[in-house]
Amino acid sequence: MPRAAGRPASTRCWRFVACAIACLAAWLPTSPALAAENIQDPNGMIRLTLTKEYVPSPWMTEYDPTNRAMKKFGYGLSNTLFGWLDLFLEPLEAVSDGHGLWRGLGYGVKDAVQNEFGGMVHLLTFPITRLDLTIPEDGIDVTE
Repeated sequence: MPRAAGRPASTRCWRFVACAIACLAAWLPTSPALAAENIQDPNGMIRLTLTKEYVPSPWMTEYDPTNRAMKKFGYGLSNTLFGWLDLFLEPLEAVSDGHGLWRGLGYGVKDAVQNEFGGMVHLLTFPITRLDLTIPEDGIDVTE
């Protein structure tokens, strides 16, 4: 199959990734939820949230930094691997609660994206135990 005219495919791919990162970096500081909760508390914890209210992640209850890092890694891994399950779990929950399938699908897509993104952030930052990114409904945690 002939390649498209112009730049090589790898250059176009990296430009797309760079553009996506730039758009995300431009959006994050203006997000009302992130802007309101992007604060540092007196204990030195940095809290970022994708939800309206800040609820600490389950691994934040650990006091030992090594245990906290390992719990954060497991929490991030479980959300990265299983966060997409909310695509199916949220619609089932919405239908059983009487809210309707379409509302459940919307929440399912939103929660799945937030679980996957939050899981990746937790995976990438697990050595930094002072940084917490809240995931809606505590995400998917199979480490408990």
